[in-house]
Amino acid sequence: MQTHRYALLLATAGLFAAQAHAHNHATIDTQSNTIHVRAGYLASESSFIIDSTRRLLHNGQPATYVLPDIQVGGDFDGWYTQDINLLTLTSDFFYTTGRLGNGYDSNDFIYNEPGNFLFEIIEVTPVGGSPDADFAHVLGASTSGGVSSAIDQAGRSFHVGIGQHDHGQRLFIEHAGTYDIRYRAWDSTGQFDTDISPAAASDLVVRVTVPEPGVLTLALPGLAAIMMRRRRA
Repeated sequence: MQTHRYALLLATAGLFAAQAHAHNHATIDTQSNTIHVRAGYLASESSFIIDSTRRLLHNGQPATYVLPDIQVGGDFDGWYTQDINLLTLTSDFFYTTGRLGNGYDSNDFIYNEPGNFLFEIIEVTPVGGSPDADFAHVLGASTSGGVSSAIDQAGRSFHVGIGQHDHGQRLFIEHAGTYDIRYRAWDSTGQFDTDISPAAASDLVVRVTVPEPGVLTLALPGLAAIMMRRRRA
């Protein structure tokens, strides 16, 4: 029985290892004056696509970001996170196309009337977790970003501006469990419309999960450390 339990824990740990992947990107684009969120545009990220429901998929499965660490101190003390780049929200990939503003000057690489883009956290849906869990997408471990419980749209949003690509973005979830996070991109200048229809082009849905206590951190502490080192390599 003990051998069987150990094998089960190894299999479960392997599942979490398979879910984790190198950080990937989602960026702003526009089409017919409407904001679109794109993913899988880099050659190294061809395994990422957004399906018809706006869910980000990795190798055909929901792209899942594993948050095994507990934050100590700061604005999110006690929340779950991972201190590496996971999901990087940007506005730079289509910047030189001229679609992110009006009057783009290709010689000086500037827009006369640029948009100003943000990703708002509009839904935190428990797949198996607390209905009261808040989620944050920020830079570092500060509140420079969006928190789902904020009272206004700007406070729930992560700012990507125009032509912006900030590394060091962090995901935080308040309670253990598995959650679907829905972002919606918008333009604070009002130049570009946000699609709010079902399966909106402006939306992006990702999944975050916290490993069950004991699987990685208690039952197999050495394996957890090895996995963390490999992911950082």
